Amino acid sequence: MFLIPAQHDKARFIGVESLHSLALLAPVPDFLGLFLLLGGTAYFVADIGLRMLTPRELYNAMGFPPDYIIDRDYTGRAYGKSKQVARCGNAVCPPMAEAVVRANLPEWCGKKLRTMEELEREVSA
Repeated sequence: MFLIPAQHDKARFIGVESLHSLALLAPVPDFLGLFLLLGGTAYFVADIGLRMLTPRELYNAMGFPPDYIIDRDYTGRAYGKSKQVARCGNAVCPPMAEAVVRANLPEWCGKKLRTMEELEREVSA
């Protein structure tokens, strides 16, 4: 795992604190983390300050076009954030799908479309 210096220092501080807390059997404040006892071994789970990616960031990272609709279904019914993330996790990355089609059906591959708007124009033409 790669940490920026501030996160590394915080993780080190929490690790030291966890050893003291474990040795003293003192409760750990919520902001420091959580102790788990599994099979007789104590594990310390700490938040090092990383944020969760937004659904849009997840879709962007997977190569979806910027105008790809992720907040509602085809009927217009809204999706909550957890459903957006779940659908992203179950999706096939567009660059991978494109690579499979280009490798197997090159005759179907004309110009490259970069947005959903371009796709809609091409399909309706």
